[in-house]
Parts: sequence; C-alpha cells; structure tokens
Amino acid sequence: MVKPLAFGLIVAFACCPAFAGGTLNPELLLSTPGAAVGEPNLYIGPGDNVLMAFVENEQVYAHLGGAILVSDSTGHSNPAVHLALSGTATVIYEQADTTPGSQGAEIYYAQAQVSGFGPATNLSMSLEQDVRPVITGGINAASTNVVWVRPGTSDVMMVTDLGAPMVVAAGEEADLATESSGERHLLYVRAGAVYYRFDDGTGFGAEVAVDLAATATAPTLAVDSFGNVHAGYLFDGDIYYCNRPAASSTFAAPINLTVSPTPVSSPAVLAGPTGLKVLFSRDGDLWEILGAGPIFLSAENLTNSPSDPESDAEFAVDSLGYLHVVYIRDGAAYYRNGVPVPDSQFAFDPASGEVPVEVQFTDLSTGVIEQWSWDFGDGESSFEQHPFHLYDATGTYDVSLTTSGPGGQSTLTVSNAVQVIDPQNFMSIQPVKLFQNQQDAYIPVLGTHVDPIQGFQLSLEWDCGAIEVLDITLQSSVMLMVDAEFVVASIDEIECFAILGVVFDVLDPFDGQTLAPSTNRRIANLVCDVPGQAPLGFSEVRLVNGLSDPPIFNIYIVDGVSVLPVLSPGLVEIVPFTFPPPTLFLRGDVDNNGTDEITDAINLLAFLFSGGPTPVCLDAADANDTGVVDVADVIYLLSFLFSGGALVPPPYPNLGLDPTPDPLGDC
Repeated sequence: MVKPLAFGLIVAFACCPAFAGGTLNPELLLSTPGAAVGEPNLYIGPGDNVLMAFVENEQVYAHLGGAILVSDSTGHSNPAVHLALSGTATVIYEQADTTPGSQGAEIYYAQAQVSGFGPATNLSMSLEQDVRPVITGGINAASTNVVWVRPGTSDVMMVTDLGAPMVVAAGEEADLATESSGERHLLYVRAGAVYYRFDDGTGFGAEVAVDLAATATAPTLAVDSFGNVHAGYLFDGDIYYCNRPAASSTFAAPINLTVSPTPVSSPAVLAGPTGLKVLFSRDGDLWEILGAGPIFLSAENLTNSPSDPESDAEFAVDSLGYLHVVYIRDGAAYYRNGVPVPDSQFAFDPASGEVPVEVQFTDLSTGVIEQWSWDFGDGESSFEQHPFHLYDATGTYDVSLTTSGPGGQSTLTVSNAVQVIDPQNFMSIQPVKLFQNQQDAYIPVLGTHVDPIQGFQLSLEWDCGAIEVLDITLQSSVMLMVDAEFVVASIDEIECFAILGVVFDVLDPFDGQTLAPSTNRRIANLVCDVPGQAPLGFSEVRLVNGLSDPPIFNIYIVDGVSVLPVLSPGLVEIVPFTFPPPTLFLRGDVDNNGTDEITDAINLLAFLFSGGPTPVCLDAADANDTGVVDVADVIYLLSFLFSGGALVPPPYPNLGLDPTPDPLGDC
C-alpha cells in the first residue's frame, strides 16, 4: 500500500473555492445529567435544521430543539437520524431481538413530524444480526436510503424509502452518500480492504477496489456538489484519504492525513460549500483538517481539552460550510457548532422628531442570523430584519436588537436612542359655512411650522356630493409672500381628492428662498362650488396621507428633509339657500365696499373711539373672528395689510357666511 506523507498532492479536480475553518462555540448539554449516555449521531436537514440522536439508559432520544423520547422500551443502540424536506424526522437504531433463533439485533425506525414519534417499525425483519445502520438522502434527494451490515453473513443491506431490504455488497462496515439527483455512492470494508460501488439510478455497478493493502475500519464517504467522491478510513491508527474525480472510474492513491503517534478515532470526511473537512478524535480532543482541491492544511485542535476528553464524535456541515458536532464526555451528550456568533448592530433614522415619528431601523449585524427581535422601548416589538416603527407618544426611548442563530445570540441596547417631542408642526382645514348653490367658495388650508420651509405638499379629500372642488390655489394665502417657482395641483373629480406640490426655489439662481415660521396661516385654498342638492349639515374635508399614485404625503420641507405635521380635518357646514337670501360679507370689510384696505381700519377706530358710525356688518368688523369687535381687530387688519400678518379668517377672499357662532348677530 502506498503511504505518502499527509500533505502530498492529490489528483487535482474541481471542488470548492476556499477553506473555512474556525473555533467551536460553547457546548449545549443534550442528555440528562447522570444518565448513561452514548452513541450520538446528527444530521443537517432543510433550512440547516440540526437533528441529533443519542442513547440514554438504553433508550433512543432525538433532539430537535429539545430532547424527545423515540421509544420507551430498552435495549436500543446505534441511532442514526435524517430530516426530510417535508419536515419528517426519521430515527433508525438497533434493537435487541429476543425472538427465539435470532442472532442478536434488528434495525428499527420511528418517524415524527409535528408532535412526538410514532410507533417503531422493524425495518430488517430477519433472524440475522443487523447492526451499524446509516441513513442518508440529502436535503433534496429523490429517496431516503438506509444501509447496515449483517456480520454473520458479511452482507451490506440497503432499503430505499423504508421498503424491503436487499443485499448491495459484501462487507463488515459501510457508509453511504446520496446526491440530490438520486445517485448513490457506497463505501465498505471487507476483510480489511476498502471497496466502492456506484448506483446511477439503474442499480449498483461493479465493485471498485479503493485500497486492497489496508486493514481498514470505519469507512466514511462524501460527495461534493461537482460529483467528486471523497473516501476516508482508519488504518494503523491514522486516517487515510483518497478521491475519485467525477470524470474517473478509479480512485487516486490513498494518503495518510494524520501521521500521528497517537491513534485517532471517529473519522469523518465531509464535503461542504467551502471545501473538504476531515474530522477525527485524538488524545481526547476533536480535530479538523481542511482541504480544497489537491491541498490539505495541518490539523487544527477544535476543543483543546485533553484533561476533559471527548469521544464518539459525529460531525456534519451545513449549507454554508460550518461545522456541527455531537460527542460524549463524562457519560453525557453534548453539541457544539462553528457557526459565527451574531454580533448585533443597527442604525436608525431619524433619531428625533415631533410626535408622531416614523423611524426606519436598519439591521447591520454580522454572523449567521436566523431571527431578529426588536424592542422599541415603548412596549412594541418586531421580528422583521429592517422594521419601520411609529412612535406616537412623546418621550425618550431605549431600543434593543437581539439577533439569534445556530452560533448563539447577541443583544445590543442603545440608550436614549429615539427622542420624540410634542408636536410643533400642524396642518388643518379651517371650518367654513356654505349654502346650497354657492359658487367659488374658498376653504382655507392652515399651516403651522416652527422652522423656515422650502416648500410643502398637500394631499386632501372631501365627501363626494357635498362640494365640487374646482381648484386648489395659492391665491389669497401667505404664499404670496414668496415667489414659488414650482406649483403643481391635481384634482381627481371622480375619487374626490386633490394634491398640491409647492417648492419655492428650483430655478437658477438658487437664492435659498424660504417661508418664515408661522402659526395657523393660510397656505392654500380650495375653491369649490356647492351643488344645489348638496346634503345639509356637516361634512369633512380631510388631510390624508398616501392619496394618489405614487402616494403623496402632507409634509413641510425643512433643510431638504420631510417633516410630517399633525393633521386636522375641517368641517364644512352646508345650509339651505333661503328667501330672502342670506346677507353675505367679507371679513375685514368694515366699510362694506367689497375689499379690505386701510380705510376699514380707520373706520373701525372711529367706531370704537370717536363716535363713528356702526359698521354695516359687525361680523365683517370682527377681523380676527373672536366674536368681539375691539381694537385687536384693528391691529389684526393692519398687520394683514401691511406687515405680512396672517390672512383674515373666512369668509375671505370671497363673500360668504360666518362659519363661527358668535353674539354679533347677522349682517
């Protein structure tokens, strides 16, 4: 037998792009403390779910997020597990056979999906001794296959889809690997020599000699995604490895991977997406050798605990190439993996604002993560990776993110992450009183903003049949104080909604034009007619976010950032048109000449302080709409006319009815 050194070259063939090693995460105890435990096994199923099994007090237990008793009788040993794409877990094991004439053991299986395992079923159904079962199938394999051996006859037995057993080779130990397309690869030992057979779907082909010069035990087999076959076995206390490229029918010469003065045990050859892994136990520790193509690296001690030895190790790799292992130490079963532990990190924007504040949280965590758990600090939570969250109450909030994965979990808490203050920006619809058949009535949109704004958006709707909106305009509004360079309005007469976009500075030269902070100032007007058959009483005009396609929101633009104001609807009171017709007025028009001007302020001062004539309409003289005519109305009117003050309340700029009940009487 050829025995080249451990790091000699192998016949080159395509495998995987890179090595992927790493230390193992802290262990998880699987079994009951103090119980007699042994013979662990594991399988990586769909979604990288890990199914494990072990024997405890001669009973078989499976572990998929918790220990589950497979069968309540005793005399069980050597379990092997499989997890199908359907979610069905299958556990096979040896069970002592007390039937008269039996040679010792039978192979049984039990299955579970959602709840516990069903009754066990005898798979081998013979009086021969049936031992050392292996189950495989691959995550997407067309079938599930089980192999075991009958030492008394040196038969290697196999069943497909838990059907009838058949003899597939002659040997004392065997391992089986299945490709997702259904091809099956069998490695076995007979009289110390190592053999291989391949089934392409039409049945197993001729036996191929792998190593005839060895006295081998513990055969182990893997097939990578390229169809290359990787074989390993123990010989003289070392692990020997050889491969059969996908394009070849023969195996390359075996090489000694361990060359160790201390015997090794529990060999496993695994093919994952990041390369080959050869695993074994030596000197009470678990070891790993990584390979890719023709090269193997030196062995790495994964546990480094010689005074606390691990034994009976079983290994598997997941879809990302990370290692999973179960083993026995001090009579207990343990599980560990090499999956990177999550490191929780996140960003969020904005960090502050006035209520309500919608914050976008962005996960920046590293590691292998299966679950995200957010605590927003206000009693709300989320399991999304990148959630939005709306804070609707003032306060300062701590935010936590816990990420969890096969490697463990990590929590990051950011104290005082989000600060929410009382609302300072508002938009509202001013109440108006209109009569049936009224034409060109104005419904004001009022704005309050604490910062200079560069523009704004409106999105509003009304009750169809109550009013007919003709236009949404900046005329007779505070917008006349700035020269808006972009104004676009759109009215949907069928769905009864309108949108308006206003930007003050979009044309060269860019002079940074803004509208100064203001309180309850008219920023736009709806111009509408009232149908003759409009329903009497109250209806609403509502500022609603998300109307139109694409959706438009009610916002102010402050330093290039959208600010969401608090929105309030306005009531439109519709009254009948009566005879004689109601007297209409224009607020602020004290002298009743159809316009607001300085003479109105002078006449009002004369009425209040110099015995001047009583205004024709006291509601018109109530310029600030407080229900009282006094010098404050003079100041309000002068401020409106000459100092950029707030526009007078409705009715303005057209004649109309007083929407506000007061003791001043009708005009």
